[in-house]
Amino acid sequence: MSKPTRIDQYLFLNIVRQSYEAQKAWNIYIDKYKNQSEKERSAYERFSRNTKRDIISENDSFDEKNKKVLELWCDMSDEEQIKYINETRRLDSLFSDVDTFLRMFQHNV
Repeated sequence: MSKPTRIDQYLFLNIVRQSYEAQKAWNIYIDKYKNQSEKERSAYERFSRNTKRDIISENDSFDEKNKKVLELWCDMSDEEQIKYINETRRLDSLFSDVDTFLRMFQHNV
């Protein structure tokens, strides 16, 4: 395409370029947010399982257990949550497949 000579052509090309850049930035943001959300969800699920098993009494109803777990999670500081999320991510990556798991404990065989 030739170089724009009229102001409306220049403005149109500028709008198209900005729209493309905004869409690209949005897609990058969505991908990062999705990956972070998956990490946080996985960490919360592990926290919930561990908490229900270790701390929460068996006499509580399902809703009460979930409420207590959520309260414990929310009471954690941001640093503690980030540490738990990172630890969960590390464990998930270590045990993502059976071969890795077996290799780690192969010396016991």
